[in-house]
Amino acid sequence: MSAIWKMTSLLLNGIKKYKIKSVLVTAIIQARNELVTKERMEAYASYSTLAKLDHDLTFHLVDKSVNDDLETFFEERLMGKFCAWPSWSYFLPKLSTRELELVEMRDEDHLKTYSCYPKKDPDVNKKEMELSESTSKFLNAECYRWSFKIENGRSIKSYLGQSPQQKKELRETRRRNVENINLYPN
Repeated sequence: MSAIWKMTSLLLNGIKKYKIKSVLVTAIIQARNELVTKERMEAYASYSTLAKLDHDLTFHLVDKSVNDDLETFFEERLMGKFCAWPSWSYFLPKLSTRELELVEMRDEDHLKTYSCYPKKDPDVNKKEMELSESTSKFLNAECYRWSFKIENGRSIKSYLGQSPQQKKELRETRRRNVENINLYPN
């Protein structure tokens, strides 16, 4: 995040120097978490939909896909609306044949692209993979989008957002809720 703060500081100095009223900035940060089965991938999307319908407040920042989030963002901007709230969203793409090979080969450079590695193996555990009806693997990933307006005359401190600890707690809550769903009933 320090790069965002450096950029914000540069923009703030620039808008002061050139007497620009304000600038809208959107930062998009994506994280590759771990691999999941087809059933777990479907559960993430289903659970997020159920959470939205039940107004589950623990999911208020992760209740939509990246596509839905960006579509809403652009529609609101076209209508002249601006919301400074950060947005968490998920995306669950199917791994390509090449990515599957890299995981199977235990390619260190590839494994380092997962946020859980090296503390946790990003691959689906063998037992869950055996229970799955599919041999496909999907990437459980998330996107953090944060938009803010930099206005001439405001201090840099007024642009601070969620702390890394708050973000981590939200991710862990989402992960725990989805992991508790029984995907393979007897």
